[in-house]
Amino acid sequence: MCWVYASKRKNESEYLKILANRCFLLFWLAMFIIGVWTAVFHAFWPEMSVIGFSLPSGEVE
Repeated sequence: MCWVYASKRKNESEYLKILANRCFLLFWLAMFIIGVWTAVFHAFWPEMSVIGFSLPSGEVE
């Protein structure tokens, strides 16, 4: 939808391209940070009960 809007208004198209690229990069950077944090947190605290989230480990409790 943004690209249709950008094609009709040439002056704002450059701004929308920059905004779209920035949002794209920020989204994937946030996903990467969340993934790394989860991996490190799970490595040191396997139960993850501190934040109220526990992954099924397959072990009998």
